[in-house]
Amino acid sequence: MRNEQENRETLRERIARVFVEALSLNIEPASLLRQDTALDRLFGMDSLAVLEVLAALEKEFGITVEPDRMEMSLFTDLSRLADYVAARLADKPSDEARPSAQRDLGEKGERP
Repeated sequence: MRNEQENRETLRERIARVFVEALSLNIEPASLLRQDTALDRLFGMDSLAVLEVLAALEKEFGITVEPDRMEMSLFTDLSRLADYVAARLADKPSDEARPSAQRDLGEKGERP
């Protein structure tokens, strides 16, 4: 159970970093972990910002965001976004769940 909580917290930290980088925000990613305000309202996210974050999440986690499963409510808080990413990762075979750069290097960090 503790390992699952640690993995969840690591996932939230990675998503926070991706969120900040994708939107070029001038804040520390850790500050998002303490936010109670809806992310979409806090940063005034429009559809372009949502697409930028989604593209960055797809790249970071090697997932595909399905338009029919995508809702703006995902951006109400980091936990909800983490739940979505975790679900997408769970849908993938384990090798595909690794970030693409890591997959390209193989297990020993060598290019095939």
